[in-house]
Amino acid sequence: MAPLFADKAGRRSADPLRLTGPAPVVDLHALALLLAPPALWGGEFAPRSPWQAIERVPAEIPRARPGSLPRAFTRAVEALTADADTIGVLLSGQVAGSSPS
Repeated sequence: MAPLFADKAGRRSADPLRLTGPAPVVDLHALALLLAPPALWGGEFAPRSPWQAIERVPAEIPRARPGSLPRAFTRAVEALTADADTIGVLLSGQVAGSSPS
């Protein structure tokens, strides 16, 4: 799914340059974040729009529908961990659902 962008007037587009007007201005701080170690190490954050006055629209995260997949996942986890004394969980550098500041 392509990111969606919005300007101050509320117009939205998948192409941020359609929203910048005739003279786009680069946000150097936002552009620098793309070259910062967290981005280079695997994209641990959603980058900001590199254009001034243009914001990324947060993606809508679909909710799981009740059905066979959640039940199958739960059964699989139960089967894999039934005899375990300890369970380790690997987390990324950012809490899911949070946004960068």
